[in-house]
Amino acid sequence: MNNVLKSTFFLSLFTFPLVATGGAGSVQAGMIVTFIFAAAMNACSHCFSDKIAIRMYNAHEISREEHHSFHGVIVR
Repeated sequence: MNNVLKSTFFLSLFTFPLVATGGAGSVQAGMIVTFIFAAAMNACSHCFSDKIAIRMYNAHEISREEHHSFHGVIVR
């Protein structure tokens, strides 16, 4: 539960400045557009966070022949 609260906090921390920027000119339509943009970015970050982290560290799948000891720890 603690991770859910932290994720919600950080995604909200990202969303509020975008919405405030969109409504800087007292334009409600700008706030709505930036809220939709922020919601889409947050949804993509949530759904693809595992793939983002894997690509960020250049991780790749290893075969049993390459690293037998590592493979034995993961696959049982």
